[in-house]
Amino acid sequence: MEKPVMRRFLTTTLSIFVSYLLPIFAAERGDENWWSLQPVDRPDVPEVFDTSWARNPIDDFVLAKLELEGLKPSPEADKQTLTRRLYFDLVGLPPDLGVEGDVDALLASPRYGERWARHWLDVARFGESQGFEYDQLRENAWPYRDWVINAFNEDMPYDRFVRLQIAGDVLEPNNPDAITATGFLVCGAFDGLKPNGEKQRKIMRQDEMEDLVGTVAQSFLGLTVHCARCHDHKFDPITQKEYYQMASALAGVTRGDREVPAGGDPEALQNLLDAVTAELAESEQRITQKILASDKRIVSAVNRVRPISRWTF
Repeated sequence: MEKPVMRRFLTTTLSIFVSYLLPIFAAERGDENWWSLQPVDRPDVPEVFDTSWARNPIDDFVLAKLELEGLKPSPEADKQTLTRRLYFDLVGLPPDLGVEGDVDALLASPRYGERWARHWLDVARFGESQGFEYDQLRENAWPYRDWVINAFNEDMPYDRFVRLQIAGDVLEPNNPDAITATGFLVCGAFDGLKPNGEKQRKIMRQDEMEDLVGTVAQSFLGLTVHCARCHDHKFDPITQKEYYQMASALAGVTRGDREVPAGGDPEALQNLLDAVTAELAESEQRITQKILASDKRIVSAVNRVRPISRWTF
């Protein structure tokens, strides 16, 4: 395309955008009446033809959509299938043969927290290394991970779950669990390579704050507040001023290890650690013996199970 033709094309496109599309975008920008900020209304339960299938109002909504599409519900699952679904859903593991599902027992299992904590850890962008080109290991990242697991297993109320992760060290400064919970703020990817120039360091700090503001807002508010770092949000009703107000509230957050007051019974914790260490050693020995007994040709490979070195920077 020749330059004059290209210039006319770009001019026409820009004119259309300014004249027609930009007012639409401006009109759609949210305010206090924005749809996502409205209270959830309780809809009327739809009427269905097969009134014998539904057992509760939720079933009516499902069945109404099926009937609209000319479909019928699947047949009811048998006990074995339901047990399998229950185990995978609550603890992420298959049941033993012949075992029946016990909801209360599975909810009381430590595996429940381990299974469901990972979903929140994804929201919190948790990682046990820094990421970026150096990807340094975080040897002290695990307490926050374990705190999330314990919060699920203890059925912690959600409002407390939120408060402790945002400001636990301020709300309960003598509570080691509350301090550990604030690991939420610093558990994401972080470029630890500091540039030499002061200007670049300031830019890096602002990038870090954008990640922090964005994570807090998306995790707890469901809003992409960090878009307002450079301008008023185009859609969600967030102004640039409000972004920096939120950033200033979080500006005291920095990365690094900190001392946490001792919590619990040290002797009991040490006994638990010793028991778990012994159990792991016994399991590893038992598995190794099974491997050796199954194939003598892999003896040399078993001797190399543990790494002798690790690549690092």
